[in-house]
Amino acid sequence: MTAYPDTIVHIYVSVGFSIGEPRWRFSVLSERPISEVRVVDVMSSNPVVVDSEVNVEEAAVKMGRGDLGCVLVEVKGVVEGILTERDIVRRVVARGLPPRSTPVRDVMTKPIIAVPPDTPVEAALKIMSEEGVRRLAVVSDNKLVGLVTLTHVAKAVDAEWEHINTLLAALTSQSSSSLEPYA
Repeated sequence: MTAYPDTIVHIYVSVGFSIGEPRWRFSVLSERPISEVRVVDVMSSNPVVVDSEVNVEEAAVKMGRGDLGCVLVEVKGVVEGILTERDIVRRVVARGLPPRSTPVRDVMTKPIIAVPPDTPVEAALKIMSEEGVRRLAVVSDNKLVGLVTLTHVAKAVDAEWEHINTLLAALTSQSSSSLEPYA
């Protein structure tokens, strides 16, 4: 398992030569503790929402078309639950329920767990862990504004490290003759 430090760092690298020898300079452009990264920075702002009366098959088709692991479920215009792939497997398929005639309301997970957009990612991860969920609705002024998932958070952190690794790999793979002189 990869361990990540508690800080996401953007690194600017400049390489140059002085009398034929490489001169490396790394400077931190911005340093932002992971505790300052907010849910709004990593969330999906257009989660798919279905009505609670929709059947499971229709919801599953929407999930498949959007390559989604879940849909949020609303009852009379208010998001009250979530239907996940796991819900479909455990509560529909494993029980032998017919997806075409089973309404989402009968198998959705409820209540929905929600956080405001300015919630620190660390706090969102703690809530996910404590509640045993991988997704949280993001709500502002009692209005759904997004969905944050464990995958969103992992991709955001991984993207930062991938960027750093790409820069470092490019630097180590270039020969000294292909680098421009340091100004």
